[in-house]
Amino acid sequence: MSERYRTTDRLARALISPAGLWIVSLALAGLCTWNGRAEMNPDGLSYLDIASQTVAHGPGELLNAYWSPGYPALISIALALLRPTPAREVLFLHVFNLAIFVVALWSFGFFLQSMRSGIGKLNSELRHAESALDSAFFVMLAYALFLWFSLKDIGVAAVIPDLMIAGLVFLTGGMVWRVAAGIERGDRYYVLLGGTLGLAFLFKAAALLFGLALIAFLYLIPPTRFVERRKLAVTCLVFLVVCLPWSVAVSLRSGTPGIGEAGRLSFIWYVDHPELTPYVGWAGSFGNLYPQLHHPPRMLMSDPVVLEFATPVAGTDPLWYDPSYWWQGAKVQVTLPGLLSAVAENMRVLTEWALRMAPLILGALILLFLGWRERLTPALRRALSWQLLWPLAACAVYLPVHVETRFLAGFVALFWIGVYAGLLSSSRNKAAVVCAVVSAFLLLTFAADSASVTLWELRHPDPDSDQMAADALHSMGLKPGAGLATVGVDFRPFYARRARLRTVAYVDAPPGTSWRLPPVDFERLKTTLAAAGIQALIARDRSDLPNPREWAEIYFGRGKLSVLMLARTADRP
Repeated sequence: MSERYRTTDRLARALISPAGLWIVSLALAGLCTWNGRAEMNPDGLSYLDIASQTVAHGPGELLNAYWSPGYPALISIALALLRPTPAREVLFLHVFNLAIFVVALWSFGFFLQSMRSGIGKLNSELRHAESALDSAFFVMLAYALFLWFSLKDIGVAAVIPDLMIAGLVFLTGGMVWRVAAGIERGDRYYVLLGGTLGLAFLFKAAALLFGLALIAFLYLIPPTRFVERRKLAVTCLVFLVVCLPWSVAVSLRSGTPGIGEAGRLSFIWYVDHPELTPYVGWAGSFGNLYPQLHHPPRMLMSDPVVLEFATPVAGTDPLWYDPSYWWQGAKVQVTLPGLLSAVAENMRVLTEWALRMAPLILGALILLFLGWRERLTPALRRALSWQLLWPLAACAVYLPVHVETRFLAGFVALFWIGVYAGLLSSSRNKAAVVCAVVSAFLLLTFAADSASVTLWELRHPDPDSDQMAADALHSMGLKPGAGLATVGVDFRPFYARRARLRTVAYVDAPPGTSWRLPPVDFERLKTTLAAAGIQALIARDRSDLPNPREWAEIYFGRGKLSVLMLARTADRP
């Protein structure tokens, strides 16, 4: 390396120390936590409900054929220890996610250290000169990639397990590098590798396929001579042993052998019947599949359609607490047009994502041009192969069904670090400039976006809308445990969780359609709902309600709830 490069690198090491990178990472994650402190999402509501039931009734409540147990199990432990009030639950969940980010950050640090040590050890054995991977600029680029994908595509505001999955992906990557470089030659890391992949399965069922794919790559294309196929059999055995108990339990619960119902239901929603999404089929609009269901919600009325689902499933929103129960019996129909349509839609999502990665692509092309005369050695190319192939396999798992960037963020970060590691290993001259520019672009654009959101929040503070609605519902006389019906599908009943109420029925009224019921039908609807034990009918942001004078209105933030209190049957004259 040139003297100028060494001087610049020493300056970078002084400015960008491991402690400094941790401070930057935690500061950005803390900023994102603050910006999303009042946000909630439908999946998070179900995870929180399952965790609450687990605290109240024991670990058996984690057995759910749709939701994997790992994430709600962690939430339940934190709930049992900290006991947040209903008003503080959402903030508690965001702080909990921030703690998971710290775990993912540590896992990433372990991966990066293992990767650099592994490549350095391989280089020393091959008697190669030092590469740009030894510089602080590569470390800065790697952390920028981690922060870009983990905070931008997953985030800490959404209550989802994907950040933990990303952390386990990096932890797995670190173990693979330590084994592949011969840093760890015993059986321990092969056992830990299988256990880590199994743990990922307990957070997301699709990780079974990711784990098997990685083991297959390592077995068929060993990265180095240090990877022993015989010991990979131990990895596979441990992996399957960790996965088997949950697979058996969920198979007995659902009545069909498998690893859960998430994959089957996603196929029904996104491939067979895309008209049931978004936010419709998931919340209980079953379309023409209703006759196939083994135990569908009870139809209280047919005109308008009123479905009731108070029992036997628990939760604030029983339909989303355990979709596998309500959708049991719906048949999967694999058709070529459906598959092609789903693949086309998912390719569109991936293409848009790739366009957002234009700075990474441009930086890689520049490095490729700078190092076109220097080829990556076959040994290093093979050592990096698994890090490029595994993310591609993850994309292939989701491609035929449904792709969201959060599913793949950890894998794609791993992929890009592998790409730049390969390019920097063969193009050392002027690599620091490229790494610095790409890193600065990623970090500064993300920090600017986050700061602009923070400034907007400070200038236009938004009240805690769900807590305002919960307080208003309590003031109307609704007690914890009371049942609510909604006009149309309300996939965001977070106010009900705050008030400890339950949405247990809905009246079919699709958005954008008029809901002007004749007076006779409206009275019949009120009588039917009240007879079913439902105490209030709630409409979100609708102006077409029958008998407007009977409704009380709750204004909060940028929205409105209209509430119709229903007299109990015994109170009627």
